Amino acid sequence: MLSILCTASICDAYISLLQNSQDLLQTTVEVLKCIHLLGKESCNVFSSLSDLKYLNDETREEIASHPLNGFKKNLIRLIGNVCCGCKDNQDLVRKLDGIPLILDCCKFDAKNPYITQWCILAIRNLLENNLENQVVIANISAAGELSDPKLLNEMGIQIHSENGKICMKSLPFAS
Repeated sequence: MLSILCTASICDAYISLLQNSQDLLQTTVEVLKCIHLLGKESCNVFSSLSDLKYLNDETREEIASHPLNGFKKNLIRLIGNVCCGCKDNQDLVRKLDGIPLILDCCKFDAKNPYITQWCILAIRNLLENNLENQVVIANISAAGELSDPKLLNEMGIQIHSENGKICMKSLPFAS
């Protein structure tokens, strides 16, 4: 059903109907919030799979055939699509604390292919012509830690905070 709603959300014939259903948007944000928090609590079907060293052919097939494959991604996809050019929906997502939630989902997850790209599109649609939402993003501070700073160092990148802003610096490669 969610997949059908996502497809309908890009069709001219259905988008206005979906954008006028604030109950649908509120439910979508609340479901995303619940499964995201459940996935962070313990290792379960909603937990992210970001460590590729555990991903083998058998695991890939199991993930691809699982009924929840892409579920979180599709929730974000639907939120982003129904917020496109709709200030009322953009404001509702902000009031439901959906902006930080979507940003927190913006990381690689083998169970949700392309989730990062859908998060970026959703954030873009939430910020377009909406100063209040832009202020929310501007006021977010870097409070978290990097999930794998060793990997960034191996790639020759160092991240640090400078005057309250996050900065990236290239590291010289060792010969």
